[in-house]
Amino acid sequence: MQLPHVISAKDFTRAQLDELFIKASRVKKLLAKNYYQTDGSGHIIKDFLPSYLTERTMALLFDQPSLRTSSSFETAMYALGGSCVTYRNASRESSIAKDESLEDTIEMLSGNPTISVLVLRHPETGAAQRAASVSSVPVINAGDGTEHPTQALVDLFTIQEALGSIEGKRITLVGDMHARTARSLRYALSLYPSTTISMVTVENKPRSLLETAKVSDVLYVLRPQQENWSKDIEDPARKAQGIEKALKKYYAACTVNNRVLAQMPENSIVLHPRPRGLELPTEVDSDPRVLHAVQGRNGGPVRMALLQMMHSGEWQRIAKQ
Repeated sequence: MQLPHVISAKDFTRAQLDELFIKASRVKKLLAKNYYQTDGSGHIIKDFLPSYLTERTMALLFDQPSLRTSSSFETAMYALGGSCVTYRNASRESSIAKDESLEDTIEMLSGNPTISVLVLRHPETGAAQRAASVSSVPVINAGDGTEHPTQALVDLFTIQEALGSIEGKRITLVGDMHARTARSLRYALSLYPSTTISMVTVENKPRSLLETAKVSDVLYVLRPQQENWSKDIEDPARKAQGIEKALKKYYAACTVNNRVLAQMPENSIVLHPRPRGLELPTEVDSDPRVLHAVQGRNGGPVRMALLQMMHSGEWQRIAKQ
């Protein structure tokens, strides 16, 4: 039987997303009740969230820094009654440090009878697919060298919640299109044919950011991926100079500040998958249309809904419809 891996946003179906967002909305309402009901003296008398995943364990294998993704997956699993085995620096904390291959590591972890899902972050393109090819449990790609599919789920849920619908919206991606978040979001948006996608970049900007903001329902701001710039330059001084020059151009073309917000429609939003830098300065945070904080918090409900659907078989069953 084919396992319900989540490797690429290309693999999503519209029916999966529709059901996921319904469940995530319900979970979010439950979370707003602070999980628990008390008897007035502070004693817990009832758990609001059903323990779907009691006696199930999620293995998190992260080989890149993470805050929002790792913490939301962990808290999601615990909130659903499960537990976690976490390696936040897998290349040092696991046997990968002893030159064990990724495939052998995944094969061993997934063979543990209590582990029911494996969440992987890895810098290499194709790492999640390699893991899935040997895993005996579902693998979720939490970010590899090419994609970040569950971030796309969070982004789309945030758009739908804020604007009421994704269909027909004018979405502009601003910044570095090499970002894995941008790639996954574009793939997922292909399921909404009436949505239009524009891009403002340093290399190719058919119109300025100020002009594009006037006709955008969503500005999706991306940080510069400078860690991937100037890889071919070995001299540290030359590399630093090259990056500094490129950043100046980037921020000049792709910074969403109050001047840009002033051009946007009243019923529009600004998103950023974070971490953010100067491309989205803190001066914009007082504007209610800037929802990067809400977007970050939505990671919990969305990933809770995903885990519940994957464990119940619903994610796979809907995909076949």
